[in-house]
Amino acid sequence: MRKAEDAFDVVIIGSGIGGLTSAALLSTEGFKVLVIEGNERIGGCCSAFRKNGFSFDVGAVFVLYREIYERLFELLGLSMDQYLDMWLIDPVYDIYFDDGQSVMIHYDVEKTIESLRELNPKEAENYRFFCKDMGKVWSGAKMAGELHFPSLEKAASLRHQFRRIINPAMLGNLPLTLRVALGSQQKTIDRYFGDQRFKAIVGFENLYAGLPAHRINGLFALLSYVCHEGYYYPKGGMVAIPEALADITRKNGGELITKSMVRRIVVRNGKASGVELSDGEVIPARMVISNASCIPTYLKLIGADKLPWLLVKAIQGYRPSIPCPIVYFGLKEKPPFRCPSAVLIGTLEKINAYWDEIYAKGLMARIDDMPMGLACPSLYDDSLAPEGKYAVSAILPSPYRIKYHSWDEVKPYFVEEVIQSVERRAFPNFGSMVEFWDMTTPLDFERELNLPEGAIYGLEMSLTQLGPFRASWKSPVIENLYLTGASTNPGGGVPLVMTSGIIVSSLVKKNWVA
Repeated sequence: MRKAEDAFDVVIIGSGIGGLTSAALLSTEGFKVLVIEGNERIGGCCSAFRKNGFSFDVGAVFVLYREIYERLFELLGLSMDQYLDMWLIDPVYDIYFDDGQSVMIHYDVEKTIESLRELNPKEAENYRFFCKDMGKVWSGAKMAGELHFPSLEKAASLRHQFRRIINPAMLGNLPLTLRVALGSQQKTIDRYFGDQRFKAIVGFENLYAGLPAHRINGLFALLSYVCHEGYYYPKGGMVAIPEALADITRKNGGELITKSMVRRIVVRNGKASGVELSDGEVIPARMVISNASCIPTYLKLIGADKLPWLLVKAIQGYRPSIPCPIVYFGLKEKPPFRCPSAVLIGTLEKINAYWDEIYAKGLMARIDDMPMGLACPSLYDDSLAPEGKYAVSAILPSPYRIKYHSWDEVKPYFVEEVIQSVERRAFPNFGSMVEFWDMTTPLDFERELNLPEGAIYGLEMSLTQLGPFRASWKSPVIENLYLTGASTNPGGGVPLVMTSGIIVSSLVKKNWVA
């Protein structure tokens, strides 16, 4: 065990976005910080898988809500442009339907409407009304993101949080916002569209939230509008974000170690006082921040036998979001993509039926019946693949528990079916372009990133698991223990996780007693 005088001010378990946000902020404020990462790579679900000179995103695939990134770098006393070179994604999506038709979704709403007229002129105009209304609802969140933090210590203050949430844009559109928020995404979509293809266009992105449209809050309809506010991609891949935060932490004197597993959080007299590693080393700290999911944090790193039964019951009741295995393809030639992201989908009815009739029963659907996202950012960033070659990722929802097989058994067969499905639905000669493939299954995500049930999008984003219904930033039962990440308030996704890291850092500074 290290001597008491060698204790860190703060030990952070995990180098995901939440943990690294806290590390960068607290080290900037002069705290002695140590980040402990069990994996060999940093970033958690905003990381990179590298093989044979190719680089693939793991989890997060683009930047949205750019305002939050800008606010973070302001708190760090830096400019985001110093560390991240982002380009606007436009066109955003190339959507392929089961009937062979395809349509482009552009950054510009009017340009998108022109593209949609080829499918259905009347519904294309309805898309205009949809975007107009969703833009009004989004304006409140946008204004919240544009509000500058007064200081790190005041970032978590009720006054600042009230000003962010109850802002003029939100109040001005409150009736519309409530109308959307008090219903399901399905009800919101049905108000605007009758054509099943259009319903799928504005409904497939709930894939990233882990629930079908008829079971998720209406506010998630915003996901299909936000691309018109701007999706961005950092040069070097999404891993450039955690790498920037790690670099800032180190420059401020903070430390980061990888391939070191935390066995338990040391608790003495009801207070977190450090961590014990898998090799038995105990690292003392004044405060501990866990960037691991709240489920293993409480049930494994603390232990259910050391916690109040009511908290244990609440933690055990959390439901992870739907897992999404990722298949990585190294291509030896340029694929016929019209933009970096292609989406292969059927009707929204078909997407909803997948959840209720297939996924919930632990069955493996036909790949052709599953929504699939294909990403090829190397079309615009040649640093992600060897010269003349391209990196493509395929992501699609699948159950964690397969009723008749295991993921380790079906992996090669699954990949082959993905290739054949891509050929049938969009790109006929895709298989001949593949130089190599690899895959991360839900079991792999659970093993490598300690994600319950391999859920890369964290907890299910149902109404009872959003915002304040998620794990608290400050542990209610263990003093000096804080939690950040996708399982905490406000929710999953890089900007929301970044927000949790900011709030946790603010609480640590506010509660710090020198």
